[in-house]
Amino acid sequence: MVNNVISPATVPVILEKGAQHYADFGLGRSRGTVTLQIAGNVARGGLFETAFGLSLGEAVNEIGGGTASGRPVKAVQVGGPLGAYMPVEKFDTPLGYEEFDAAGGLIGHAGLVVFDDSADMLAMARFAMEFCAVESCGKCTPCRIGSIRGVETLDRIAAGDPSALPLLEDLCETMKDGSLCALGGFTPYPVMSAVRHFADDFRDLEGGSPMKDFIIPWNDADMGTPARQGAPVTLSIDGFAVTVPEGTSVMRAAAEAGISVPKLCATDSVEAFGSCRLCVVEIEGRRGTPASCTTPVAEGMVVNTQSSKVRKIRKGVMELYISDHPLDCLTCSANGDCELQDMAGAVGLRGMRYESGENHYAPSLAGMLSKGDRRARQPEGEANPHYIPVDDSNPYFTYDPSKCIVCSRCVRACEEVQGTFALTIEGRGFDSRVSAGGPLDNFRPRTASAAAPACRPARPRRCKKSRWPRWARPTARW
Repeated sequence: MVNNVISPATVPVILEKGAQHYADFGLGRSRGTVTLQIAGNVARGGLFETAFGLSLGEAVNEIGGGTASGRPVKAVQVGGPLGAYMPVEKFDTPLGYEEFDAAGGLIGHAGLVVFDDSADMLAMARFAMEFCAVESCGKCTPCRIGSIRGVETLDRIAAGDPSALPLLEDLCETMKDGSLCALGGFTPYPVMSAVRHFADDFRDLEGGSPMKDFIIPWNDADMGTPARQGAPVTLSIDGFAVTVPEGTSVMRAAAEAGISVPKLCATDSVEAFGSCRLCVVEIEGRRGTPASCTTPVAEGMVVNTQSSKVRKIRKGVMELYISDHPLDCLTCSANGDCELQDMAGAVGLRGMRYESGENHYAPSLAGMLSKGDRRARQPEGEANPHYIPVDDSNPYFTYDPSKCIVCSRCVRACEEVQGTFALTIEGRGFDSRVSAGGPLDNFRPRTASAAAPACRPARPRRCKKSRWPRWARPTARW
C-alpha cells in the first residue's frame, strides 16, 4: 500500500482513540493535526506534526528555529512551489485553511520554505513562472503561453520597464481565473504575493494604461457544443430565462438564447475540450470562472457571461494568443475570414503589451510584419529553436505551425468524426504542437489520408487555401 505521510501519521491515532479525540485538535473548520514539512534556510528542517491553530511565526521560529544563516527571516513560502510568500507581518496567521485563505495564501500540503533577508523576491517570482512553464502540459492557453510570458515580463521588470508590472498583474489574474487546472491557477499566488509584500524588490514600478473593455456583437451558426436530449432544464443567463435539455452546455444554452460567448476551441460537431479558456463565465454560488463549453446546465443556475471579471480574463487570454502569432494579417490568406482575428475583436483587444520573447514563427517573416512590431526586429535568419517549417505535403491544405493555436479541433475531428486518430498533439507546454505522428511523418495523404477528408470540403479542390467544412474549420489558418 502506498500512502502519503499524513495518512500513517493520523490514521493510527484515530483508530486507537476515536475520531472525536482527533477532532478536538485544531481550530474553526480545520480540525486535527497538520504535518509540516519545513525546509529552506532554516535551522531545524524536517517533518513535524502539530495541531491546526499554531501560528506561522511559531512554526518557523519555535519549531524550525529561525534561519540557518542567522539572518532575519524575510519570507516563508507556504503550500509548496505554488504557495504564496508570506512576510513576517503575517506571522501571526494561524495555520488553518480558512485563515490562510483570508490572508491571501493557502495551506496546500503544508510545506514551509524559509528565506532570509538576502532573498531576491523578484527572482523567486520568476522561478514560479519558470516552474509553471516547465511543468505545463500545454492544453490550456493561460498556462501554456502565460507562463512563458510571465518569465519574460518579470525580466522586463528586472530591467526597469515601468509598464511591465501592471501587465504582470493582469497576466496573473488571467492565469488564476482562466487556467484549466491548479498548476496555472495557483502560479499567480507566489508571483503576486511577492509583488504585494516585497514591493522594494520590484522597484515600485508603476505605469501602463488599461485598454477600454467592450464586446463586439458576434454572430455565428456554430452553437459551440453538440446538442443533447433530456428533460427540460431552466436557468438564467444574463438575466434571460433559458430552457434547454438536460446535459446541454452553458455555452450552447447561451447560444440558444442569442447570447454569444467567445470561443476558439469549441465547435458543435465535436465534444467540448475547454482548452482556449475564452468562454469562461461566472455562476452564482460557484467559485472560479468555469469554461461554459464544459459546464452542463442545472436547474435554477444563474450565469453571467459578460461580467467585468470574465471580460478581463478573455482579453488577457487573447493577448497571450496574439503574443505568439505573426502579425501578418494584411498579407495572410485568411484575412477577413479568421476566427482568431474575429475573437480578438470580440473581446476588445486593441493592442499587445508583451515585447520580444519566445515565439514559434520564423525570423524570415519579419518583412511581412508591421514595422511597429518589435518582436520582428531580430537579425535575418537568426535560428529560432521553436520554429517548425510549413508542411505543404498535403494537396488540400497547408499546415503552418507558426499560426496554429493548438486548439486541438483538427485532432478531435480525426478522433471523434473520422475515427482515424491520424493526428495528435506532441510536445509539452510551450512546445505543444499538432503532429501527424512520428518524427518522419508529414501531412501528405499517404500518412494522413483519413485526416484530409476531415479537414476539407466534400468536393476536393487542389488548392492550399481549401474551403473547410464548418465543423473542422481551423481557428487559425493552416
